Amino acid sequence: MNNATQRILSVGLYNENRSENYRDGLLHRIHRLDQ
Repeated sequence: MNNATQRILSVGLYNENRSENYRDGLLHRIHRLDQ
C-alpha cells in the first residue's frame, strides 16, 4: 500500500469515528434532557 492510499484510508476512518462520537454526544444530550 502506498502513502496516498494509506492517508485516504486513515482520513476515512477519522471521519467515521468523528461522526460516531458526534452521534453518541447527541444521544447523550437528548438522554439528559429526558430526565
